[in-house]
Amino acid sequence: MNTRTTRRACASLVAFAALAAGATACDSSGSGKASQSSGAKQPEAVSTAALKALREAVSKTEKAHSVKVDGQTTIGTTVAISQQGALEWSGGGTTGQLAMTQGGATGEQLKKLGSSGTSQTRFLANAMYVKMAGSFIKAMGGKHWLKYDYDAYAKLGGASTAFVSDQLQNSNPAQSVQMIIASGDVKKAGSQTVRGVRATHYSGTVDVAALAAKSDNGLSAKELKALKKQLEAAGIKTEQIDLWVNGDNLLVKKTEQGSTANGTMRSTTYYSGYGTKVSVTAPPAADTLDVTKLLAAQSAAPSA
Repeated sequence: MNTRTTRRACASLVAFAALAAGATACDSSGSGKASQSSGAKQPEAVSTAALKALREAVSKTEKAHSVKVDGQTTIGTTVAISQQGALEWSGGGTTGQLAMTQGGATGEQLKKLGSSGTSQTRFLANAMYVKMAGSFIKAMGGKHWLKYDYDAYAKLGGASTAFVSDQLQNSNPAQSVQMIIASGDVKKAGSQTVRGVRATHYSGTVDVAALAAKSDNGLSAKELKALKKQLEAAGIKTEQIDLWVNGDNLLVKKTEQGSTANGTMRSTTYYSGYGTKVSVTAPPAADTLDVTKLLAAQSAAPSA
């Protein structure tokens, strides 16, 4: 396995993990606003009461500290990923464990390297661990777990990897609610039943250039600045977000849609079991290799 192949595969795995953890998914290079979700009612202007409910949803979601996740993301024909598991964010970063199934063209590339298409990913406060297979095991000296130390990974590729690293370390469902509030474009789009739960549907388009100009969205200047910085680092210009919030003011479904250089990004995530117990530990150190050491070893290896 050569250095370029290893680096590309490692980047794909960490990008998949970012999508799976609920991080902002759209790496947009397009312009213009994404289309409304198909089949939705004509949105009505959001009221002060609705904005209050969304702010309450941010507070309730953050205080819940953990949730079960079930979702799928596609980007054109390049990426198709589904994930199931649980995440926790009570303090000191996001922790949890997800089973991820990769498809699309990138998933096929990983399968050629011996991946089964399904991998186990563990999130701890300072690092992410991905269980590897196939030719990766040989490249890793027989070890099975690849470690992505967030601080080290952030330095590998400048702003892009720093952004992904931050998202992986600090992601939780409340961020999506904060983004739709910050958009200043949020609308109430009726109510629907989501997996047996009645929920209010909110829809909005995030226009990054306009974020800082919004003064009535309930977010502080510091929060707006942080959101805008994250979105710009990911290359995002606009993104359509739809949320469904239940009667307990907890997010139960999220969809995102936007344009990317590799095609339209569509993401749907369901949330349930708030407050669920999440227990995760790091894999044995003897069976773990840091991604920076793997890449360094591949770079130092003589050309075939």
